[in-house]
Amino acid sequence: MIWDMESKKTWDPLKYIPYVVSEARSWGRHTLQDGSERFCRSSLQLGWITSERGWILEDVIISHVKQCVFFLGRSQMTGEDGGELHASNYQPLFHVEHGVGGTEEEPQNLWRIVLLTPKNDARYIEPFEQMVHAGLLPGFIEIYIETDLHMRLARL
Repeated sequence: MIWDMESKKTWDPLKYIPYVVSEARSWGRHTLQDGSERFCRSSLQLGWITSERGWILEDVIISHVKQCVFFLGRSQMTGEDGGELHASNYQPLFHVEHGVGGTEEEPQNLWRIVLLTPKNDARYIEPFEQMVHAGLLPGFIEIYIETDLHMRLARL
């Protein structure tokens, strides 16, 4: 179940993270020799430390065997129509490894993020610390549970 949600979110970020993404496009999906899938993605995203929105470009690799996804940030790439796309410069490029762990009874949402900044910048840590401190499910998991599993969530 958890892996199903992660692979869906990867292809369609507008559906699963609309609180961050306001436009998105994925293209070029193909299977690699090891069974992983690879595709390109562009999305208009809200900044981590600013209310500004900008274009994020990513090469995406889904490893079904490892149950993880690698998002490799790109400053430019060729779009689906063959045109050249350029990422916005409102925040640094970043790479993300996002996966699942644990068991079906006690699943874990695993993340690793590398921000490509010239030096350590603690401002980018704050949003993630706030997320952990809130102690709630990440929004995309709530959306998956409600829309794909058709289960209603309630906070007690």
